[in-house]
Amino acid sequence: MKNEHGQVILILILVMTVALAIGISVIQRSLSDISTATRVEQSSRAFSAAEAGIEKVLSGGGLTVSFEDNSSNATVTQNLQPAVNTGFGFQDPLECPPGKSGLAKEEVAQVWLADPNSAANPPAEYYKGTNLSVFWGDSSASSDDKAALELTLIYHDGTEYKSRKWFLDQQAAVRNPANNFSKVNCTPVTFASSGIKYQCKYVIGGSGDPDGFLPTGLMLLRARLLYNKTSQPFAVRAETNCQDCSIPPQAQELVSEGFSGQSKRTIQVCQISKVVPFYFDYAVFSAGDINK
Repeated sequence: MKNEHGQVILILILVMTVALAIGISVIQRSLSDISTATRVEQSSRAFSAAEAGIEKVLSGGGLTVSFEDNSSNATVTQNLQPAVNTGFGFQDPLECPPGKSGLAKEEVAQVWLADPNSAANPPAEYYKGTNLSVFWGDSSASSDDKAALELTLIYHDGTEYKSRKWFLDQQAAVRNPANNFSKVNCTPVTFASSGIKYQCKYVIGGSGDPDGFLPTGLMLLRARLLYNKTSQPFAVRAETNCQDCSIPPQAQELVSEGFSGQSKRTIQVCQISKVVPFYFDYAVFSAGDINK
C-alpha cells in the first residue's frame, strides 16, 4: 500500500513538472509575441513620424514634429545641395535622387547648370567648366541589369536654345536587338559622401567624348536610365576646382529621423526646384499653331 502511494506521488510530481514546463513555454511565447508586436508597432509609429516630419518641412513648417498620443516624434535635417565650391578641391557630387533609391527605368533626372533662381531669359550662366562627369548604375546589380544612359544637354548659343544628346551603354556590343549606343568601358567609382559604388563614369567634354568640349551658355542636363530592371543611382560632378566651375545649389536634401520607444526610422528625400516636366523630352516645338 505504501509503495502504491509513493508511485502516485511520483506520477503527480511528473505531471506537475510537465504542466509547469508547458505553462512556462506558453508564457515565454506570449511575452515574445508581445515584445515583437510592440517593436513592430513602434517601428511603424517611428516611420509615420519621419514621414510627417518631411511633409511638415515641404509645406513650410518647422524641422520638428511630435505626437503625444502615441509617444512618437521626428527631427529633420535640411541641407542645400550641392554645396558651393570655394575653390579648394572638387565640389561634392549632386546625387538626387539620393543613394540607391535612384532612378527607375525611363525615369528622368534633371540638373541645373544655369542659375535656377535667375529671372532672365535665358537664365544667367553658372557652370562654366570645360567638362562634366556623370555617374550611373549600381555596381552590385546583377549581370543582366546593366543600365544604359541617355543624356540631353540644353544650352543657349546666344540666339536660341539648342540641345546635344549622348546614348551611353557598357553593354552596347551585346544588346539584342542592337541599339547603336556609344560603348562605354566602365570602372566602378565610390563617393565617400554617400558610400554608393557607381557602375559607370563618363566625362562630357572629356577626351573620350566625340565633341571634346562643352558649349557655353549651359542650361540643363537631363538623364534617363534605360534597360535597368531595378532603380539605380545617378550623380553629376564638376570636374574642375574653380568657383565658376560649380554646379549651382538647387536641391533641398531632407533627412527625417523618426523615434518611437526603442525604434528609429530614417527617411531621406531630395527635392529639386523648378523641374521641367518629363514630357519636355517628347515635346514638339512649332512657330505656328499645331493642328490635330
